[in-house]
Amino acid sequence: MGKITSVNYDGKVMVLVDEYGKPVHKGDKVKNFRGEIETIWDGQAPHKPSSTGRVYAGPHKAGVFPGAFNLKWE
Repeated sequence: MGKITSVNYDGKVMVLVDEYGKPVHKGDKVKNFRGEIETIWDGQAPHKPSSTGRVYAGPHKAGVFPGAFNLKWE
């Protein structure tokens, strides 16, 4: 599947990356802060300067902060 991208508040295309700067792809399995493995389904880049954006993960595709998986938007 393709890497996860989204347009931020400034109109810039951002890419969701892991702690090493490697792009995260839809369907990737990553470890959350509890040590549980979850599937990343999609994401939304920050909608304002103070936002960290969201990632959609797990069986219910719930929106959570990227930091819960040690991910970030670049």
